[in-house]
Amino acid sequence: ENGAQCLPTEDNSYARCICRAGYSGPKCADKDHCYFAPCKNGGSCAINSTTPDEYKCDCLPNYSGQNCEDFRACSSSPCAANSECTDTSTGEYECGCAAGWQGRNCDQDVNECQVATSKRQVLCQNGGTCVNTAGSYECACLKGTGGFGCATNPDDCNGTYEGPDGMNYTNLCIYLVNDEKRYLFNSLPEYNSIKTKPCEHYSTRTLLDT
Repeated sequence: ENGAQCLPTEDNSYARCICRAGYSGPKCADKDHCYFAPCKNGGSCAINSTTPDEYKCDCLPNYSGQNCEDFRACSSSPCAANSECTDTSTGEYECGCAAGWQGRNCDQDVNECQVATSKRQVLCQNGGTCVNTAGSYECACLKGTGGFGCATNPDDCNGTYEGPDGMNYTNLCIYLVNDEKRYLFNSLPEYNSIKTKPCEHYSTRTLLDT
């Protein structure tokens, strides 16, 4: 079989097969797949020890397929920070960067603090300072504030409190910002003569310093 040459004995009592290279067995029926170098692009071939008629190609990085014939740029995981890699029709790859990362391989950190400043956005409230971290940012909050973006400002809005003018008022919020007592209220005409400043996070209210 497989193009082997049949060679009889002198007395023609029997014959044996002279196999072509890559074939073996009494009738040359067994094919050594690796002899014919089926693995492409530098892949290495190994015969299955339990099933000699089968072989496996161990492919170099970026190659796949039974014979390592398919080039896949994403096989080497070029995209960092758990970003999504997509093979293109031209054999290249594209990275879909996760939030907080940029660049061809998504290995460059986005400085959210600088981006917010350039867009005049406020990431950290109540006087907090924005600190860039790998793939994200954190807010260093002033004493007396906390929570995500320093948005939490513990206060007590129940009961009657003494205002900056010495008079008692109800529904007046008193809280601390950096150890300074502040007053927060909706609209009290009596305070019009007192120095005020806008409250950035309560647009319908006024913030007074004591």
